[in-house]
Amino acid sequence: MLTSLVSILVLGEAPPARVVLKAGDKAPELGVMDTKGVTWKLNSLKQDKVYLVEFWATWCTTCKKIAPTVEAFVREKRGENFDMLAVSVDDDLAELRKELRAKKPEWPVLTDPDFSMMNRWGVVGVPRLFFVRNGVILWEREGEVSAEDLSAAWSKFGS
Repeated sequence: MLTSLVSILVLGEAPPARVVLKAGDKAPELGVMDTKGVTWKLNSLKQDKVYLVEFWATWCTTCKKIAPTVEAFVREKRGENFDMLAVSVDDDLAELRKELRAKKPEWPVLTDPDFSMMNRWGVVGVPRLFFVRNGVILWEREGEVSAEDLSAAWSKFGS
């Protein structure tokens, strides 16, 4: 509180408020590159296709714990109406490349080492997952998720 007050007095403006996204909100821009050097934009996502956007990191123990559940869900549902975008917030790109060589993901892996996308999406911890369709957030969750959580969310809007 004191730090915020000092910022207002010294800088003449309040610090930016943290973005808190929920179902029904417009999804922020992606604006980051994948591991192949392609820059992803929100408007380049296919219309009417649901995307699971997962923020994660190689060092995140919860991310590793839920990975088999998330990957099984994605492999089961992936197709014309569903895909995944994994967003790595690793700043150690060598470690990320090592992990990707071992796992060989079947979906795009976006890299956000400077946390620009993470900040736009209001992500303060990983894992954080969002279902998005047509630029709108359908569901979001931070932390551990189960197969039941994913299936329950999917049953509300999946095809």
